[in-house]
Amino acid sequence: MNWELLIRMAGLGLLLIALANFIVPSMLNYRAIPAKVDRGFARIFTVHAFYIVVTVLGMGGLCLRAPAFFLEDGSEWVRAGSMGLFSLGADFPTIATLA
Repeated sequence: MNWELLIRMAGLGLLLIALANFIVPSMLNYRAIPAKVDRGFARIFTVHAFYIVVTVLGMGGLCLRAPAFFLEDGSEWVRAGSMGLFSLGADFPTIATLA
């Protein structure tokens, strides 16, 4: 099994998901949602949607451009730690919108 090919295919799938995040909201009329809810919730909704797109684009780009990042031996803790810190970043924009 060619792991590099599978990681690149996953990256392509992630980029397609990111693309869908630009198409689907207009189909579901997402612009109307923030107008119907509390201002704080609307800001959280917007920041969270932006964060999801950025995260998915970043991971998809990494899978396509550097699949060896996921396959190299000896640096598992560095990869796990950096990806964990990156995911924790989801909480900070949400908290900042509440301030």
